Amino acid sequence: MSGQRGSLFRRTPKGKWYGRWREPDPITGKLVHRSRALHHNKREAAAMLNRILAGLDEDQPTIPAEQPTGQLVTDWLAGRRLADSTKRVYRSYSRNHILPRFGDTPINKLTATRISAWISDLEAAGLSSSTIYHSYTILAGALDAAVEDGAIRANPARRRSVELPRTRYKDIQVLSPAELRALFDAIAGHKYEPLIRFLAGSQCRISEALSLTWDAIDWQANTVYIPDSKTESGVRTISLNSATMAALRRRSDQQKFLIEAGIVSPGTPYVFCYRDERPLTKAPVGVNLAKFCQAAGIKRIHPHVLRHTGATLMLRARVPVHIVAARLGHKDAGVTLSTYSHLLPGDDAEALATLDEILGEDVG
Repeated sequence: MSGQRGSLFRRTPKGKWYGRWREPDPITGKLVHRSRALHHNKREAAAMLNRILAGLDEDQPTIPAEQPTGQLVTDWLAGRRLADSTKRVYRSYSRNHILPRFGDTPINKLTATRISAWISDLEAAGLSSSTIYHSYTILAGALDAAVEDGAIRANPARRRSVELPRTRYKDIQVLSPAELRALFDAIAGHKYEPLIRFLAGSQCRISEALSLTWDAIDWQANTVYIPDSKTESGVRTISLNSATMAALRRRSDQQKFLIEAGIVSPGTPYVFCYRDERPLTKAPVGVNLAKFCQAAGIKRIHPHVLRHTGATLMLRARVPVHIVAARLGHKDAGVTLSTYSHLLPGDDAEALATLDEILGEDVG
C-alpha cells in the first residue's frame, strides 16, 4: 500500500508490516515522518494505517504552532465567558503588558526562560504583584488552550522554573475599625450611605453591587443573591447583618420617594441607579467616596478597600476562613489566606499560651 501521506513496508520478508506517514510535529508544527509496526497481515495493517491517518485528520490543531502569541491571547479572551467589565480589564492587561513583549512571537517559540525574564522585567518596572499575576494568568490560560488544541506539546508558562513575585502586601489596603466608624459617621444621611454600607457589610465587589437588582434581595431571610460575578465561584448567596439590611431598606425608601415624585420609573430593577433607570457607574462612587474620606479625616480609598476591610474584620473575629472565602466568592480558602493572612496579627504568643494550657507545665 502507498499513498500521499502514508505507506506500508516490511523490514524482513516474513516480518510485520510497518506503517509510515507524515504528521505535524506538536512543537514546531512542521511535517515529520512517523513509523510503527502494525500487523503481520497486510490487509489488517492497511486498515490500521487508515485509522491512524483518519485520526490525524480529526485531531488537526485549529491553532497553528507558528501563530503569533498576540493573536492567540486576543482570540482566547474573545471566547471567554466573562463579564464585560472583566473582559475590558483583561484586554487592558494584554494590551499593556503581554502584546508589547510577545505580540509577534510565535507560540512555539515561547520558553519558560523568556517568560521568566518577562516577569522579572515587569517587576523591575514597578508593577504591582497583582498586575503581574493577572497578566501572567492571561498568558498561561491562552497557552493552556494551545496545548489542549494540540498546537504545542506543553505550556512553558506552567514550568516550575517560572516563578511569580511574592505578593507585595502593601498592595492590600484596609481601614481600621475606628476609620470605618468615622467613614460611616461622615456618610450618615447621604444618598450614597446605603451603597457604602452595603459594600462594607456584604464584601461584594463594586461591579456586583452596582448590578444588584431588587429581586435579588430576600427581605425575610436577610440575604442577597449575587448572580453577576467575574467568576463561576462568585455566583453566591450572602447573608447580611441587621445594619446592612437596614441600609438597603433606607435605599428602598429613597427609591419609593423618587417613584412617587415621578422622578424615577416604577419599573427600575436596579438597587443603585441613576434617575434614568441605568445602573450607577463606578466613577461617581469613587469621586463621592473620596469626599467622604476627606470629611472623615481618613486616607482616600478605592471602593474595593471596603471589601478588603470587611473580609479582614471577619478573619480577625475568628470567622472560619472557608466561610469568608464563600462570602467573597473565592474559588477556595487558599486564595483568601494568600490575600489576607499578612493582615492578621501575629498569634505566636496566643498559640504558645494555648499549648501551655493543653500540655501543662514542663515537669521534666
